[in-house]
Amino acid sequence: MTDEETVHLGGHLFTAIEAGDLDAVAQCYDPHIVVWTNVDSRDQD
Repeated sequence: MTDEETVHLGGHLFTAIEAGDLDAVAQCYDPHIVVWTNVDSRDQD
């Protein structure tokens, strides 16, 4: 992704979050994403 694409996606994501639009939030994520959190040190899909 280019920097411009990243900024656009981030703007779209936060707009969706602020609006409570869970479908739009879900569209910001790749279906194969793996997320790591430091709370439990495990990958989550």
